[in-house]
Amino acid sequence: MAGINGQMLLGFLWGAENPFLSADLGALEPPEYPWGVFDSRDYDLSGASYAWWRMAASTNWAVAGAVLPTFFEDFYNRIYITPRHVALGNVLSEQAVEIEVWNAWTVPQTLLEIEEHETEALTLTAPGSPPQDPPTTLRPLEDRIYLLNAATSGPSVIDASYTWNWSSGETITVTVTGARVVVWPFRPNWRHGVLERISFTTDVQVADDDTELRSSLSGDTWRRHIEFSATLSGDQFAAADALLWGWQSQVYGLPVWWDVSRLVTPAAVGALTLACDTADREFHPGGLVILTTGDQRHGTPLSEAGEIEEVLPGELVLVRPLQHDWPAGSAVCPGVLARLPDRQSVGRITAGAGELSVTFATEDEPEITPPAPLVTYQGAEVDLRRPLRNRSVDASYSRRVGRLDGGFGPVVVDDLSGLPQVLRQHDYRLRTRADQREWKDWLRRRRGQQVSQWTPTWQTELRPVANIPAGGTVLAIAAIGAASYFGNQVGRRHLLLEHRDGTQWLREVVSIGVGAEPGVEHVMIDDPLGVEVAVGDWKRVCWLERVRLAGDAAEIHHQTAEVAQATVGVRTVRA
Repeated sequence: MAGINGQMLLGFLWGAENPFLSADLGALEPPEYPWGVFDSRDYDLSGASYAWWRMAASTNWAVAGAVLPTFFEDFYNRIYITPRHVALGNVLSEQAVEIEVWNAWTVPQTLLEIEEHETEALTLTAPGSPPQDPPTTLRPLEDRIYLLNAATSGPSVIDASYTWNWSSGETITVTVTGARVVVWPFRPNWRHGVLERISFTTDVQVADDDTELRSSLSGDTWRRHIEFSATLSGDQFAAADALLWGWQSQVYGLPVWWDVSRLVTPAAVGALTLACDTADREFHPGGLVILTTGDQRHGTPLSEAGEIEEVLPGELVLVRPLQHDWPAGSAVCPGVLARLPDRQSVGRITAGAGELSVTFATEDEPEITPPAPLVTYQGAEVDLRRPLRNRSVDASYSRRVGRLDGGFGPVVVDDLSGLPQVLRQHDYRLRTRADQREWKDWLRRRRGQQVSQWTPTWQTELRPVANIPAGGTVLAIAAIGAASYFGNQVGRRHLLLEHRDGTQWLREVVSIGVGAEPGVEHVMIDDPLGVEVAVGDWKRVCWLERVRLAGDAAEIHHQTAEVAQATVGVRTVRA
């Protein structure tokens, strides 16, 4: 390696000359630097103005370099259109969306044309007066706001696109999607009521000993079918014919008639709030609200649908302003998206009157987490609602039996589980909307057949024949063969004991035996009641069974806009 002679130079001193540099260098022809660098420390120390540093032309040399990237290249010299995708959702009323176009070039750019695809009932309006329709030139860094309007009438499915073609060669496409919803205009005939059928999906695998592995496939989201009949007369027949002809297979906005509320004060065009009772109704943020009156418009009542932004006590806040004036007393209903079946019949009783029976299948049901149960026992919910006794409550007993029969000779029968499965159907009277909400919360907690619970049989099955002291754990009952047939088997290990004053106890049966007295059996429970109970103070002593839903569906028959009757089947399972 070649050696180079040199000397140590002093460090750079701000505002001072280097004494080790030869004065002869000053005789060389000095070119000025093409730029100067100012440092405040230099100025402060020298007390004089900044001087240009000079270097000799003979010391120049060539250096290969590259342009350093900056954010300029990231943001400029292109066209921006925002948003690139417009999701209209459910078009319940006329909607308007702003689309911003920005020329981020430092030179003018010309919009040559805007190509449209499947844009029926959509209107794109350019800014300016008159509108600056293509071909039009945007100045450097100019932005413009275009207005996209979507009408309520038009194709049920919106899948459109707008393509901007520019002189720079850029092609930018904006897609528009959504769905139009038509409000179902015909009200139910309350003489028949409205039937709401709610269903889940559960996978149940049953072993030979009757143990089960149950898995929910639908989670907290249910499906609903809503059935009712509407009486039609006059122009309503023609309106129904037109509606079914053009829209049968499409999505309807169906009012939830049994949760109807009324406007307390009028709502004018452009209003964003509705004053009405919202308690214990299906109003929820993101859901639909449907307003309707009895006024006829071409054979159907005037109606309007909107989207809910917020639900407050006594008030609904809307996403978009109202399109019509609504007087006080107008019906305000929650709405659901629903479809009719592929086949729909219309009964024409006379030339001018008839009946339309429909079954709607709802769509996009919200996933709602129900509140926790109020009463639990050994880790499971206890359903203490008494079923309605307006008809016989039948019980069906079945067993999992293996049978070997060759067609001749003896038949071999094997009781695989050793226990019966008891199936019962219960009806419940729901007298208020709060009762309906609580019942639906209970149904959500069941998740179809997946989640089991404790349910009393509500029968007079065990009849006490002696007083039980406060610290006693032995209940003397009239002999019914409990010691022989029940023993301590699954399904007959738990009791509901109910006092006439309404007090209820849930207890586990430790054992059942025959008493010393004739016709008496003794039931030993795990924990004393804490109070003395005389024979005449008992209202009911019955079995507490571990049950699940017998199927994935349950029904609510809405008899009026507030009173309903629910029907559900349950079957016993191993606890």
